[in-house]
Amino acid sequence: MPRRRTFHRQPRRSDNQGFGSGLEKTNNQILVKAGCTFHYEDESCQFHYKKPTYKGECGACGGHDVYSNHLYTADFKVITKSGKEIWIEIKGGGVSWTGETRSKHVLIRDQFPDRELRFVFSNWNASIGKNAKTTNKQWCASKGFLCANQKIPLSWLEE
Repeated sequence: MPRRRTFHRQPRRSDNQGFGSGLEKTNNQILVKAGCTFHYEDESCQFHYKKPTYKGECGACGGHDVYSNHLYTADFKVITKSGKEIWIEIKGGGVSWTGETRSKHVLIRDQFPDRELRFVFSNWNASIGKNAKTTNKQWCASKGFLCANQKIPLSWLEE
């Protein structure tokens, strides 16, 4: 009788030292080495954004322009040499880069035009979905986001 295979989500590796992934850990080391000021997933990296509610209705006025409040925590908030603040989101492969996640980042960008959000992908040439022809890099370019492959570019920190 053939052995049955079971699939489950892999637990977080213990050698990431409190980071969500090895990619986050690597980029944290780059920021430490560069000597810049930054925060990793703390209160200074959080802000609220509004998401339109599908088929929502206001109980008070009956209007359909209804939003739900959400909290977003960026992976890194970095202060560049000139004092500019950039928010960096680290994205690996798999379930973290869904259509809903991409929409969330566009909403955040539109609601907070004073914040600059950038992405670092484990593979920027990977497609954004299972059957999609668009790559992560192409999606970022089409939406006006800067992105990098695997490592935070030192040029971002020099701005």
